[in-house]
Amino acid sequence: NYEIGVNASFFDNRLTSRATLFYLDWTDIQSTFFIGALGLNTLVTNAGAARSIGAELELTARPTDELMFNVNLGLLDAEYTDFDDTPQGDLTGNTLPLAPTVSLSLVGEYRRDVVADYEGFFRTEYNYRSTQEGRNNNNAIERQPAVGLLNLRTGVRADFWELVLYGENVLDKRFFTNRRPGAAPIPNTVTPAQPATWGLRATLRY
Repeated sequence: NYEIGVNASFFDNRLTSRATLFYLDWTDIQSTFFIGALGLNTLVTNAGAARSIGAELELTARPTDELMFNVNLGLLDAEYTDFDDTPQGDLTGNTLPLAPTVSLSLVGEYRRDVVADYEGFFRTEYNYRSTQEGRNNNNAIERQPAVGLLNLRTGVRADFWELVLYGENVLDKRFFTNRRPGAAPIPNTVTPAQPATWGLRATLRY
């Protein structure tokens, strides 16, 4: 495995950056297959070899003491380089499951003291990932489409507690986190992602 990176800061640490390039080459990856007429039996085996090549870039800007922006970009190319002895044939060259080519995170946060020892804040987060494979055989039925989620948080915090009003997936993106093909008489099964959710959370730290 190889990795090289660099960190840098500018303008009295108002702007910081981190960049990383990596290459991973490994063998005997544990992999799971669903076999049988209905796909109800599970077989765990080892892939011959796989490799991942990628890059990560992170930028954090603090234009004022109260305001912060963060960008995190990930690029990945991950595939099996030797995986020919499987119940589903030769999978060499297939993309590894749950390994999106592009992942992106955008964060903005504003915070300031509202009264002595109490800090108010508002935070917005946008997380994106490109299409990713659901299984090692790269079955199109189990492939998960690209999705971007927007989350919001606002609240008040002190040294030992925090009160937060939050919204998860506020744009109400509809997608699935898991999908398996079926065979008669069992249909395809899908696990939907959590829809738009709002809530109030209190945290006590001790």
